[in-house]
Amino acid sequence: MSGSAFIHAIQIRGATVSTKKRAARGRPGAITACDCCGRTETLGHVLQVRHRSWGSRIKRHDALMEKFLHSLEIRGGSIVRAPVIPVVGSSPQIPDGVVYFQSHCWVVDASVVADNADLDNAHLSKCAKYDTPAVRDWCQSNWPSHEGTRGSVRFGALIFNWRGVMSRRSAHMCELLKINKATMKLFAVCVVEYGWRIYRDFHRCTARW
Repeated sequence: MSGSAFIHAIQIRGATVSTKKRAARGRPGAITACDCCGRTETLGHVLQVRHRSWGSRIKRHDALMEKFLHSLEIRGGSIVRAPVIPVVGSSPQIPDGVVYFQSHCWVVDASVVADNADLDNAHLSKCAKYDTPAVRDWCQSNWPSHEGTRGSVRFGALIFNWRGVMSRRSAHMCELLKINKATMKLFAVCVVEYGWRIYRDFHRCTARW
């Protein structure tokens, strides 16, 4: 990470970058509405809501998940990225990743949420979404032959808010997967670094959608 990228990441974590809401402090008549949708333009609005920054938000999500999966891949885990799991009578389920590691299977999905969201509830919601018979059966039937004894299928999530704060349940999952604290800090850095890219791309774009 370059020096300028580090500074921008700190600005995102502290929410100190300029937005219309922040610039209106002490100026009662100032315009605070987003020029795209008319809602109040705060940093959370820019990073989490606006359609203009949708593509950049997808890149943030994908970068975070790829760092997580790669950290397990180099530790010997077998990774299936975004499998399409058929569900009888319903739409298929597509978790971000399925990890076979040390005789267990982990179904993991990532999400970056608002800074006022309950991180542990967001983690549990992701787990409940994929804890279904169809997903369990698919994981068991696709168990890699070289993994040996088949163990249990577990469900986890990689949850951060846009400030780079990690859910305690997500941190516990990482500990079970032998991911150290230094690597978890890199995940947090990824979130705020891409947060700056989202902010930058939002202001570079002129589209109103």
